[in-house]
Amino acid sequence: MKQVLIIVNPNSGDKSGETVGNTLQEQLEENKIETKIYQTTGEDNFKELIQTEMDNNLDLVITLGGDGTISEVINGIAPLEQRPKVLSLPLGTTNNFVRALGMELDLDHLLSAIEENDIEERGVDVGRINDQYFISTVSVGSIPEVAWKTDDHMKEELGSLAYIFEGAKVINEFTPLDIQIESEEGNHVLDDVFLVIIGLTNSIFGIQRFFDEATYDDGKIHFYALKKSNLINEASSIIKHIIDRNNEEEVNDELSFVTSFKKAKIRSSSSLNSAIDGEKGPEFPLELEVLHKHITFLIPNLKE
Repeated sequence: MKQVLIIVNPNSGDKSGETVGNTLQEQLEENKIETKIYQTTGEDNFKELIQTEMDNNLDLVITLGGDGTISEVINGIAPLEQRPKVLSLPLGTTNNFVRALGMELDLDHLLSAIEENDIEERGVDVGRINDQYFISTVSVGSIPEVAWKTDDHMKEELGSLAYIFEGAKVINEFTPLDIQIESEEGNHVLDDVFLVIIGLTNSIFGIQRFFDEATYDDGKIHFYALKKSNLINEASSIIKHIIDRNNEEEVNDELSFVTSFKKAKIRSSSSLNSAIDGEKGPEFPLELEVLHKHITFLIPNLKE
């Protein structure tokens, strides 16, 4: 390894990214690895940035942030013919993606593993949605509609549950969706849908067994739809159904529809935006495709 680019989101999580970045830079440069640090601004062109660094023999991009930071960086890397490897350290609120990789969330432990070169390489699937890319989750409905509006303090206090609670608050004001799915695996028509979640891994909203059999390299996109329940307390029903997907108990399948595919077109009469890893994404129709093992990730000290 000759050159590393560290991308720091200074506002992510507990806002320790700059300190961690400096520590990591010192650690790498002690091993004669040329290292640059780039702090995100919210108006970043990662494709241009990373392509420029690739022309200068970039080997590895390290992200210090959460799922949103990883997603933005992946959108810069995925379209390139020659792509650097990626190492993501969890400094965000939910850290869905690093959970799905089976990584430790203890930063000191991860930094020690990097220093000792206790690292494995894994090919990881990337999803394409219209002209954008995602690494973890796409969602549509009341929860994603408020995801990018959720108060930062609430995110810090509640973590991933902030999105669920805030979305559930407005569920009675939300008009259910009609959804049509076209794929080689089958066509489906769904009515009265409150929430759509599309994932590449098992972990969604920090719920690690949401898509129980999904893995980050299975070559599939996993689809979940939550339907209207007809219960008096709709919000409580939705929260319980989502959280229960992390339990061993059977979830009430009358409320949900689950499928998977490699490529699909999803239509709706709704004009709602999707959310890509918590940030605003495209409107319907959505064209989705999985790019199998498209990017190589470095994973420190894999859990057994």
